[in-house]
Amino acid sequence: MKDFELTLPKVEETMNSRAPTHSLFAQKTYKDIEETFLACALGLTTFSPTRPFWTQTKDSIEGNFSYVYINFSISEVYARYIGICPILVPSSKLYEKLLLEATTSNLGIPQVVFGEYPKFLVSTSKSNTLTQALMENKLKTTGKIYTFDEIKHTDIITPFKPVTYEEYEYQDEKFINLKCPYKIDYETSERVRRIQENEYVWVRVAPLLWLVNEEEKKLMSRDIILAGIQFNSGLKYDGNFAKSNIKWYLDTYMSKEILPKNYKPLSSSILDKDEDLQKVMLKKIRKN
Repeated sequence: MKDFELTLPKVEETMNSRAPTHSLFAQKTYKDIEETFLACALGLTTFSPTRPFWTQTKDSIEGNFSYVYINFSISEVYARYIGICPILVPSSKLYEKLLLEATTSNLGIPQVVFGEYPKFLVSTSKSNTLTQALMENKLKTTGKIYTFDEIKHTDIITPFKPVTYEEYEYQDEKFINLKCPYKIDYETSERVRRIQENEYVWVRVAPLLWLVNEEEKKLMSRDIILAGIQFNSGLKYDGNFAKSNIKWYLDTYMSKEILPKNYKPLSSSILDKDEDLQKVMLKKIRKN
């Protein structure tokens, strides 16, 4: 059994104005969603005061988005400018382990740390340091890679084309050197950084924060962590989320790439114990 599965929120779990019911969890959380630099760099739309992210179910009435994007018209399922704010469904063993480590968020909801992902644009001075270190071969790779879609969001025809980035380690921190596909103005604590199309920027890998939905026993990301992935490539979305392109991406890439290189599945520890027990029993049989 896997330790967890990544999926997307259902529209009824969100605070979209058309949703029939709003759980207390949704009321407390969905106004607090923020976006990472990585999501912005990879094409998350900036045409709305709130950043849209995909849900796995469609509304009964076609409409536009507020906190979520639910217009699954023929053209929109191809869109690459909607974000991914994943839901993590843990095994019972992982859920219990994470709850023991939970803290209370500013929303009054349990919050846990699990996994990591490129999130933050580094400062200009840090960027210069990393670039110099890379040129002098002083950066070491961790052996981990991250996979995104190379196709720009203006292209709705071309299917997913993976582009990978190596993870580097420098002074106990991890980074990727991202080729930014778009020209963007990004506001940082220093100033507004103007990033040119195809400019390489350093993005720091950081822990992922998850809010705990205790009623459903699942976790919701506090951030829109990625954009640039098509929801589907068929002529329409029939509601079968398990067969969608985006679910394939979550299963094939993101669910593996959020894990640290040294992560050991909880399920494997059970298998290890079973194997040890089998070895002991085998020794007893041989003695007899």
